[in-house]
Amino acid sequence: MAARASTGKGDYVLVAEYLPPPLRERVPGDILWTLKLGTVISALMCLIIAHYLTKPIERMRDATRELARGNLDIRAGENLGRRRDEIADLVRDFDSMADDLRTQIQSERNLLSGVSHELRSPIARIRLALALARGPNPREREEMLDRIEQDTIQLDSMLERILAVSRLENRQYKPQFEPLSLSELVNEVVEDARFEAAERAAITSEVADGITVKGDRALLRSAIENVLRNAIFYSGQGGKIRVLLEKYTKYAGIWIRDNGPGVPDDKLELIFNPFYRVDDSRGARTGGMGLGLALVRNAMIAHHGIWYVKNVYPHGLEVTLSIPLDPELAPRTPATHRAAPHVPSVAAK
Repeated sequence: MAARASTGKGDYVLVAEYLPPPLRERVPGDILWTLKLGTVISALMCLIIAHYLTKPIERMRDATRELARGNLDIRAGENLGRRRDEIADLVRDFDSMADDLRTQIQSERNLLSGVSHELRSPIARIRLALALARGPNPREREEMLDRIEQDTIQLDSMLERILAVSRLENRQYKPQFEPLSLSELVNEVVEDARFEAAERAAITSEVADGITVKGDRALLRSAIENVLRNAIFYSGQGGKIRVLLEKYTKYAGIWIRDNGPGVPDDKLELIFNPFYRVDDSRGARTGGMGLGLALVRNAMIAHHGIWYVKNVYPHGLEVTLSIPLDPELAPRTPATHRAAPHVPSVAAK
């Protein structure tokens, strides 16, 4: 502050400056130490919170680098525990994406491996038949030419099925949904199967009349045919197969049960994978490639249906196909879904 003063010797301006006492003199000592301690604790808390927030992000960054290097088993959310915030959700979504990516890449690897394995045998037989056909024996030449024709037809059929599975797996095939009589379709497939089975297996059917669904006829026919053919192949001579079709509120249920040896319980989840066979020798004997049930799974996915397989007492396998009456109104089913049975077993009917 300043003040003006006058004397006989002249005018003066008096200036005064107020100097506050030191903080330790103005603030009691216990309060000052409390402030210092609070500042230190706040800094530590901020450090802990920053670590809590950034640690999952760092793990996800490291996992992304490992994933880019080809490590498909890396996951970022192994130690998240019960954490339920946005960052934890992001890490779990990343792990889910990594799972899907691993499944897709493994499926492609299995496809390449399966194709190379399946093509090797007919090609080797064709080469051998060609070598023998060059011989001087006309009768042997005719037999070898017939053999080449059979193997060529088998190769064509094999490639057609492989392409069908590939298109369905990659969602390149667009189902043509239209109203169709599922009752008539099942009856047609059963009649064809009876003709194919001849005296080998007995097929009985209980097909409810008037069941109409909205679906792709070719896909549904392929699915039902493949399940029924598997039942014929693996039920053996004198096998007994039962087919049931019933209608419920929002879906139609198809049950196909055989009295074959069944499938080991730990393999039930795998038999719908492309090129998977419980027993390679049985696949070689029947000419199967492990694609039939893969087509079934993809047909059900395309129709937003569900599939379920189980062993039945005393022996046999039962496959359930649940087809929505209108796929557009059905809940979406994950591709890896193996539905729990929500309808009675055919064995109980």
